[in-house]
Amino acid sequence: ILAGTFTQNTLPIIVNNYKQTGGVFMGGAANMTVNGNLNLSAGAIFYAPTQNMTFTAGNFTNAGVFKPQTGTAVFNANATLTGQTTFFNFTAGPAAITLTFAAGSTQTITNNFTISGSNSLNLMDLRSTSPGNPFFLNSTGPDVISLVDVRDSYATGNILASPTPSTTTGNTSNWVILQPATQASSFGTTDTSPQTRIVQNDPV
Repeated sequence: ILAGTFTQNTLPIIVNNYKQTGGVFMGGAANMTVNGNLNLSAGAIFYAPTQNMTFTAGNFTNAGVFKPQTGTAVFNANATLTGQTTFFNFTAGPAAITLTFAAGSTQTITNNFTISGSNSLNLMDLRSTSPGNPFFLNSTGPDVISLVDVRDSYATGNILASPTPSTTTGNTSNWVILQPATQASSFGTTDTSPQTRIVQNDPV
């Protein structure tokens, strides 16, 4: 889109790459699938579909205005996210993929934040584009996080918690790894707390 307004209405859209340098994309009550890169230039205004917007490959670059409406961004493959973006629902996986976020950028999730790797041997990696320099996740809604390996990430909204075998591998803030509940003690009592926090902040 170069100029003007494109209105999706209820038409499902599948594109290989999506590039918008101006104008307005008005997402509707239908899905959109991007099989390559999404690139919003300065001056572009993009209202996301109110259903699923699924990324099967490529990167997400936002230098324009991204309006999430009430839709869900779904990442099913390795991707680099550049720019400051607010999502309504953000879902990734379950898959052993790497999501790389621009160092210094903030991604905001106002509703459901749901991410997961494949299994204990195939975690999802969350990384910064510049090792040692963090990216920021501002999640303010319900979080469901499992099977992740997190590095160079500061949580600025909710404290983000995930049970083992998830792990943090350096330079994290307000990430918590939860271990299973303690079983019976030598006195025959049982710790009834479902999980115990064992990691919150990691040094660089």
